[in-house]
Amino acid sequence: MKKSIIMTLVLILLLSIGSTGFAAANFSDVPSKHWAYGAVSQLAKDGLVEGYGDGTFRGEKTLTRYEFAVAIARALEKYNKADAQQKVLLDKLSVEFATELNAIGARVSVLETKVNKLGNVTFNGDVRLRGIFYNDKISGVSDKASFFQSRARINFQSKVSDDTEVFARFAVRNSFGQSTVANYQPFDQYGVKLTANNWKIAIGRQDVGLGQGLIISTGSDAEWDHKFDGLIASTKAGNVDVNLIAGKTTTSNVVNNCLGGLDQQSQWYGFDLNSKVATNLSLGAAYARGKPDNSIGRNYSAVNFTYDLSAKFTINGEYEKSNATNNNTSHLIGGTYHWAKDSFNVQYQKIGINSNEPGNSGYSYIGFPFEGTNLKSGPSWSGLMYTYNHQLNKNTALTLLYLDLKSEGQSGHDKEGCIQLLTKF
Repeated sequence: MKKSIIMTLVLILLLSIGSTGFAAANFSDVPSKHWAYGAVSQLAKDGLVEGYGDGTFRGEKTLTRYEFAVAIARALEKYNKADAQQKVLLDKLSVEFATELNAIGARVSVLETKVNKLGNVTFNGDVRLRGIFYNDKISGVSDKASFFQSRARINFQSKVSDDTEVFARFAVRNSFGQSTVANYQPFDQYGVKLTANNWKIAIGRQDVGLGQGLIISTGSDAEWDHKFDGLIASTKAGNVDVNLIAGKTTTSNVVNNCLGGLDQQSQWYGFDLNSKVATNLSLGAAYARGKPDNSIGRNYSAVNFTYDLSAKFTINGEYEKSNATNNNTSHLIGGTYHWAKDSFNVQYQKIGINSNEPGNSGYSYIGFPFEGTNLKSGPSWSGLMYTYNHQLNKNTALTLLYLDLKSEGQSGHDKEGCIQLLTKF
């Protein structure tokens, strides 16, 4: 691994260690009779707050507002899995501890997403403006361009019954200064979501992903034909989150192995498992079988982890392997540091050409698609990705992203950059 990522991760770790103790020491205690104890204890019993085996949120121990904020932030990560009563508790806790959640840099999506209603239909969405540039020069082949994009998405949901919901998404995109633009359908997601016993099932055209994305991740953008038609089912078995997929990626450039694009339709089935084995450690495993049309199938397996070194610093990694005979592995490792309204992430990835589906060319990064120049010509390619995010207000964020990638056995680098403004409504 390159020295630069090691130095960056060490720097982030040192900043995290130095600042976390100071922050925790400056949060006052919550009175023992405060209603939040009962609320968080209930969420712990329901499995939304993990790490306290007695199910009573450390019994009679007096907690600081900082400790409450950390627990609430973790519970909010499961907000979409919560039932109506649990969401009421989470919303109430989010308002009570909003200052502390912001101070520890928690990414509280429930506070940043506004939900609108029109009769029985709820809807929300976002508008994105971004500028993109790439400056590629690999083995004497040069490719350089810059252009501007705008995009709007609206998500619709409607309850048919207590356990049935229909959903759809309308999305439009415009590019200025770009020579080619991929085709897409304005209504690019739609289907039905069902709840049956402990299972949540979604059937239709939707996003799909396994693990941290090295096996398959279609992304959620309104471009580059990211589409998956099929079934996604999720449940919880004890302390293990289980996700199953079965379906077909429909058109070109579906992101596979984090930064690879499929050139043809492909059938998929697979699963991933994830468990929080300690208060600050989650482990996962994933498997999938992918079979492109008119081509042989291939098996993929992956293991991954997410570790909270502190309330502000998280590291993650994934290792993936296919059953190809050579150049069949990929891996990534990254670290994210949060503070106030900002976050910084650095990630290193190395992708073996045969860990992708046969017929791949070019690449796309989930959510930030770019053009690549000859990266797939070598047996593998690797590089660093840097992302900085600043929350301007509860609904608007500014993001800067930069990639520096290199193909094994070739000279030169593939360099990409992006500045983005995203507003949710």
